[in-house]
Amino acid sequence: YINSSQLKSIIKDINNDIEPNDEDIRYVMCQFNQCNSQDGKINENDLKTAIMKWYLHTEDYNSLIPFNMSIDDNNGHIKHIVNYKQLVQRHHVRSKQMNFSNQILLKFDHTKTGTLNREEVRNMCQDIVSEVAPNIGILDSDIDMVMRVGGETIKAEISVEDIPKALSSVLAIKSENEYFHELFLKYDSDSSGYLPKSQLKGLITEINDGNEPTSSDLDYVLNKFDHLGSIFDNGVIHEDLIRAAIIGWYFKTEGVESPVPKTLMQKTQK
Repeated sequence: YINSSQLKSIIKDINNDIEPNDEDIRYVMCQFNQCNSQDGKINENDLKTAIMKWYLHTEDYNSLIPFNMSIDDNNGHIKHIVNYKQLVQRHHVRSKQMNFSNQILLKFDHTKTGTLNREEVRNMCQDIVSEVAPNIGILDSDIDMVMRVGGETIKAEISVEDIPKALSSVLAIKSENEYFHELFLKYDSDSSGYLPKSQLKGLITEINDGNEPTSSDLDYVLNKFDHLGSIFDNGVIHEDLIRAAIIGWYFKTEGVESPVPKTLMQKTQK
């Protein structure tokens, strides 16, 4: 038999290491006290049903019930459970995500607030993206996207619960920067570490479906970033702002206002 203390430990183990409260445990034990348990204990064969009763009692009844599970809506009793493993696997995935999110928070929460502010999110992005493109920087628009965590509003800080959604945006940025890194290396044929106007022309021609940019468009891109000084030097572009330069060219030729051009993003995913 399994007593209430043991049941509590079992549920904690599949519940992201979050301990269920005593009231929920009493609720489950009560269900079995009225059925076939003895002295506040649950028969081991009924453990699956006990966990599902706890799940139905604590979770969103309508949206989070595992697939392929039938419920008697009149009294809430479980008629049959054919996908119990999916529930455990779901909790296991949640547990792994939470553990990883806590590791991310611990690593980048330098202010020890329990959340990540904008600068800490920037550090997180740079750390992850630099694995594939160490010389390409993170743009302000990148940080805006990450701190929206899938919504419309840019948050001032993100919580540990926000981190999984935030990371999905970071991985998209990582993929895009990797694309531009490989593109830069391809056209930096002399391994100089920068692209002069002629090499930049070849790069833009490739992402522009074979259509060459005009000389004035290339001059516009280089001149627009002149204020960055050490980044652009005598008409050449270094890798750290290749992405910004291409987006600048895109704005010039397409006349778009979006901070992340959709068609450009599509090209990076080809």
